[in-house]
Amino acid sequence: MDLTVVPVLNKIDLPAAEPERVAEEIEDIVGIDATDAVRCSAKNRRGCKRSD
Repeated sequence: MDLTVVPVLNKIDLPAAEPERVAEEIEDIVGIDATDAVRCSAKNRRGCKRSD
C-alpha cells in the first residue's frame, strides 16, 4: 500500500497542551516531519474537518 502518514495533534484545547513540544517528539520518536501536523480539538471543533 502507498499510504501517507498524517500526524495529528489532538486535545489542543487543554490548558496543559504543548503542541510544539509534541510535534518535536513526533519527529524525534517516529521519525517523520511534523511541521505541518494537524492541530485539532474535537471538543471545540478547531482544526477538525472530514478527510476521506
